[in-house]
Amino acid sequence: MALTCSSERKSRTSLTLNQKLEMIKLSEEGMSKAEIGRKLGLLRQTVSQVVNAKEKFLKEMQSATPMNTRVIRKQNSLIADMEKVLVVWIRDQTSHNIPLSQSLIQAKALMLFNSMKAERGEGAAEEKFEASRGWFMRFKERCHFCKVRGEAAGADAEAATSYPDDLARIIHEGGYTAQQIFSVDETALYWKKMPSRTFLAREEKASSPGFQPSKDRLTLLLGANAAGDLKLKPMLVYHSENPAALKNYAKATLPVLYRWHARARMTAHLFTSWFSEYFKPAVETYCSEKKIPFKILLLVDNTPVHPGALKELYSEIDVVFIPADTASALQPTGQGVTSTFKSYYLRNIFRKAVAAADSGSSDGSGQSQLKTFWKGFSILDAIKNIRDSWDEVRASTITGVWKTLIPTLADGFGGSRASSEEVTAEAVELARELGLEVGPEDVTEWLQSHARSLTDEELLLVDEQRKRFLEMEAAPGEEDATIVDMTTRDLEYYVNLVDEAAAGLERIDPNFERSYTAGRMLSNSVACYRKILHGRKSQSARQRSLLSYFKKFPQPPQPSATTPLLSEQLLTPKQESPPAKRLRLPEDSDDEPEKAKPGLVVL
Repeated sequence: MALTCSSERKSRTSLTLNQKLEMIKLSEEGMSKAEIGRKLGLLRQTVSQVVNAKEKFLKEMQSATPMNTRVIRKQNSLIADMEKVLVVWIRDQTSHNIPLSQSLIQAKALMLFNSMKAERGEGAAEEKFEASRGWFMRFKERCHFCKVRGEAAGADAEAATSYPDDLARIIHEGGYTAQQIFSVDETALYWKKMPSRTFLAREEKASSPGFQPSKDRLTLLLGANAAGDLKLKPMLVYHSENPAALKNYAKATLPVLYRWHARARMTAHLFTSWFSEYFKPAVETYCSEKKIPFKILLLVDNTPVHPGALKELYSEIDVVFIPADTASALQPTGQGVTSTFKSYYLRNIFRKAVAAADSGSSDGSGQSQLKTFWKGFSILDAIKNIRDSWDEVRASTITGVWKTLIPTLADGFGGSRASSEEVTAEAVELARELGLEVGPEDVTEWLQSHARSLTDEELLLVDEQRKRFLEMEAAPGEEDATIVDMTTRDLEYYVNLVDEAAAGLERIDPNFERSYTAGRMLSNSVACYRKILHGRKSQSARQRSLLSYFKKFPQPPQPSATTPLLSEQLLTPKQESPPAKRLRLPEDSDDEPEKAKPGLVVL
């Protein structure tokens, strides 16, 4: 069974003025719109419309507008919430290629309703629900189900057996090489989950009654070509558009294609955008660099998030859908690539934890240092870990998994089992170094936990998490994501810090070759920043030189504060000076006249 859209049922209501006045009254008492909606069993958007139009409804009341408007249809709030959780469960089952039937969905709906009713207590004691056929047909129509498969449906053994021959024919007729054949697949990742027997997992379960960090999941889209020499940039779908840990970063510069969805799930829209905006340009550039024809064969699962219309978008890309219910047996990426990637992910978490403990940045025992490290492990750290882990997946691992589907493409390549076992052994060794109780079976259980279906409790927690994040996104006054400005002063400081570290290692290490190699690696690691710093300094020097050049020319005198401008002088009426005083000398004086003083006229 599959869902062709993610729309949820919205209650169609016509509210009376009494109901509107009740909302306005609760709003004036300080209750939030979300709380009002929960109390009255209405959507938050409905409450917002009423509260925002408060003046209009008060005028209606003053004009004695009749209040006999009746509710056309108002869906039971508990049933509505149950259906939202049921949709999450159906999507989860579909993503794992688990067949569903009408009776199975009805039974699950009734089970979820009873669980949620018991959780809400006396407030929901009077609410009733029968998972009848009529309810199922209305639910199916509201959510636009494609079809319901039979109870006996499972992996189609006949299709799984015949499909490799059909695919081999498509490859032969199209003249595709291993470099031109790609496979992509979605996988869930609980990015902050520890093996269940570790003290971190036990303490979290005991101390966190609500949503636990280990239940926080994201969806990854991983893919590569059959030759293993082009691994596609992972696409990550998370439930938050702007996590706090990423607020200082431009998402386009992240090592993953960051996208968001309320339930952290892949959708047909997201996949189509990825196909057009990333996949086509990436493989076209790859073919140009390798000097091979730009014609691509892309294998994907036959699920609603991979629209059939993809086949018609580009003539150079042939999209081939793996038959329904056979992906577990035929999907190359799912045959060992994702499990190997996740083994690296867990191993790299333990590596970083050991490095954090060795750095001495935290005081206290080994357990307290590990707690400090794990508490600070954010979605940004997970993204870095995803990049490192995907980089470590070997080409031999990728090519080896194709042997089930196309044996001729895998000739000469080893399988992936030895690599996976090697990574698991290293993860176990690092975990024990940290004092964690982890064995190979715990790593296997950890890997399998990402692929299993969600329990009823987890479904409710996922829905609670979705509501909480939607309310947070809609909260007023939320600051937009800001990008940190990389100043020249800070850039120069940190580049010099790297140089000082290299010089320090050379001073304290008697092994010249080792210290020289380390110093060169450190210097090369910041080469991109040196280039930026050099460019900025050169530009600054040119600007200073230009300014000094213009300073050589004589500058026109600047009018002082007391000197009136010419325009002012012209506009100001000229005042006559007072008449000069006259000084008369005696006629019989033979002396020379004294030197005239300013303002005196000597006669």
